[in-house]
Amino acid sequence: MRGAQDAGRVDQDVQPAQRLRRGLDALALLPLQAGRGRSAAHGRRRPLAGLLADTEPGAPLGPALRTAAEEALAAPDARTAEALLRTRGLLRVAQDDPALRAVWYRVNQESEERLVSVIARLTDGAADPLEVRLVAAAATDSVRIAMETWAGTEAGAEGPGSPAELAVRCLERLVGGLDRG
Repeated sequence: MRGAQDAGRVDQDVQPAQRLRRGLDALALLPLQAGRGRSAAHGRRRPLAGLLADTEPGAPLGPALRTAAEEALAAPDARTAEALLRTRGLLRVAQDDPALRAVWYRVNQESEERLVSVIARLTDGAADPLEVRLVAAAATDSVRIAMETWAGTEAGAEGPGSPAELAVRCLERLVGGLDRG
């Protein structure tokens, strides 16, 4: 009988973990997933790559990255603030769940890969491919680090300590000299 009880406990433990993993995938990790969802006009968050794709080629890259990060992580209404708070809960759980953490890292990697072509287009192909990849990595990691740092706090979805504010701080540090314009 003890074995059946243990098996039942394992099933109970596995089901919440599976639901959380599906939840993390379903949230599309807010600012990172490119090409998913609708525009802000339709009440959906736009991804970082999608926001940058709207930028004209040749525009100063630093300001474009900062603006896109701010908009991607903004919480202009209760619905998007609640989505950010749900993501914070999932990121907190991911600290102790390797499978959930792997999903988070996979989404970040996919975002970085999509950003490479967007950033290359914004530089009109004039930037060194290594520099393009470094900027894509810095932008993606700025959002990732901001979200992970925020998840460890009780800061609000807007204002000081928010994901948007933290991401801009990260971008300033990682690509600070990039087209200050």
